[in-house]
Amino acid sequence: MLVVELVFCAIGIASAVVVSIGFGTMPWDDSLGEIVGTFGILMVLVAVYIRIWWARAGDGRDSRTRLMWYLPAAMTAIITPGLLSAGTGADWPPFVDVIWILVFAYLAALLGFLALFLFLLPLEALGRGILRLLTGKSGGGWLLFWGTAGALLTTFVFVGAFALDDLPPGRAGALPVLFALLGIPFGYTVESEALLWVARALALVLIAMLLASAHFGGKQREREQAERAADRETLRQRRQARREAQLTRDRSLRDGADPS
Repeated sequence: MLVVELVFCAIGIASAVVVSIGFGTMPWDDSLGEIVGTFGILMVLVAVYIRIWWARAGDGRDSRTRLMWYLPAAMTAIITPGLLSAGTGADWPPFVDVIWILVFAYLAALLGFLALFLFLLPLEALGRGILRLLTGKSGGGWLLFWGTAGALLTTFVFVGAFALDDLPPGRAGALPVLFALLGIPFGYTVESEALLWVARALALVLIAMLLASAHFGGKQREREQAERAADRETLRQRRQARREAQLTRDRSLRDGADPS
């Protein structure tokens, strides 16, 4: 695990160095875009790292973290000299810019958890499902199904975010989204009618997949229960046959020992 951390930290530090070299040679807005891109790389690195850590922890192997959670601070420290020399043109002192960059770096690292569930796990399920189908192993169909469902859910979230605006914050935004999918005016603004129709189509596909999974999942559970019942019956018959064979041997021994 230490080797993985060293490689990922090297990638993150190299990206921060590349960004810091560009300070002073481009406008601040372009430099800010470079910083956002660098912390996007950090988010991807954290997502992949968490997945590897998760796999090692599940296998009972050493999965202690050592360096990865210091990487955002290290990248901020590398960017800081160029940031202070270039300046942002803001009214507050320069150290406030550094604090904001540090907060943004750790926020990008935390978003790695979100990227793991929204992007990495569905892609992994799709890849593993295809590999299982190609190699003839079982479970490939379900992996493809859930990977596709996860990818469609992520697409639905992003399409819906671009299609609607002026939604209430937090959980209160769920009801306007539902009304928007149904075409009922209620607490939202449509930014793109085309994207809203795409979101509706994705919602219908996800509902159909959910119903299909419930149906076929129930059928699969019934088959598994029938197989387990058949295995138990086979085991019972084998035990009964062994008992009968033992009784036959014991009876033969008693008959052979009888002096009459």
